[in-house]
Parts: sequence; C-alpha cells; structure tokens
Amino acid sequence: MGAEAHLRRATLDDLNSLVELEQVGFATDRFSKSQYRHLITHAKGIVFVIEQKGALMGSAALLWRKGSQKARLYSIVVAPDARGRGLGHMLLEACEDEARRHGLTALTLQVRADNKSAIEFYARHGFVESGRLLNYYDDQTDGLEMRKCI
Repeated sequence: MGAEAHLRRATLDDLNSLVELEQVGFATDRFSKSQYRHLITHAKGIVFVIEQKGALMGSAALLWRKGSQKARLYSIVVAPDARGRGLGHMLLEACEDEARRHGLTALTLQVRADNKSAIEFYARHGFVESGRLLNYYDDQTDGLEMRKCI
C-alpha cells in the first residue's frame, strides 16, 4: 500500500466514480447511482472510499440497524489494477473500526460462493462461514454468509 493512498468518507461528488468502480469490479449485482446516493445521504451506515493519485481505487459500504449488535458489509471493491496493494485490508479495517465506534459486536456479509479469492480474503481477516444462500445472486449463483465477531 503506497503512502499516497487516502481513505475517507464518500460524498455525493464521488457518485460517478463509485458507479464506475462497481462496473469494473463486479459482473452482476451492482449498486446504482441512486442506491449510492441513498447510502451516502440517508442510510444508517457509511461508505468509505480510497483514492490514489487522484483516482478512486476502492470503496466499502457498511450498514447497521438500530437495536442490532451487528453491521453488514454490503460491498467492498478494489479496482482490478489496484488489487494486491492492501487497499481491501485498509477498507475492511476502516469498516471494523466504524462498527466498534457504534458499539457493534459483529460484522456479517454475503459473498458469491464461486468467488474463491474474496472468500479467502475474508477468511484471512477472521470471517467464518455462517450459512449458504441458494440462488442468491441475479445469475442464480449461491451465496455464502460470513460472520466475524469484533
């Protein structure tokens, strides 16, 4: 991870870049511009972004519900040409820190069952499989539910 990586909270000025990142990072089940607008302005949660050399290179969306002790990592994506630099780790760590600041005790997420690199990434960071979601994604691929106590 280069010294030039800068993590911050997303703003409405990031909408176009966030959507572009979704397009290159995911084949299906992408957030739309209106969904990101809602996440940034109204949702009970946060969207983090990482910039390097003036370009948006990664993002993560974390949400929680009032009265719940867990947060849900809805999305984490790093631009293909920026992978392997520790940016995903930086985003995940920021989400965990944010969840702790809100007194939450667990993180959950869903990941495609065929996304071996993402599953391995989350496992390396302490997540364990907690369920299987049949035909979960738009293309009918199963999902895995994963959980980490924080």
